[in-house]
Amino acid sequence: MLSKAIPQQLMKVGRYACFSTWSKVEAAPADPILGLNESFKKETNPKKVLLGMGTYKDDNNKPYVLSCVRKAERIIIDKQMDHEYAGIQGIDSYIDNCIKLAYGPDSQLVKDGVVAGA
Repeated sequence: MLSKAIPQQLMKVGRYACFSTWSKVEAAPADPILGLNESFKKETNPKKVLLGMGTYKDDNNKPYVLSCVRKAERIIIDKQMDHEYAGIQGIDSYIDNCIKLAYGPDSQLVKDGVVAGA
């Protein structure tokens, strides 16, 4: 059983990385933008406003969802789309259409496939 091979003090803190190939890799620093949310939660000022997490609040500090977001949600539901994130390069069809918009659909560069986007 794995737990017998792991010292008890490591099991308590959930640190098993010392037994892996990655044990010498240091963790990246905390994301400063996401850290804003934690700072917001700790702030006691009743007039605080969270500006970093991409959400809107009403005058009572309750979430406010824009009508355009509701419409987008309806499209996602109606088309039975998934909620997966795009790959790191983006959505290929979107990129292709942006390139055609920027260079023109008849651009020789686009036709030759020498324009790239992400």
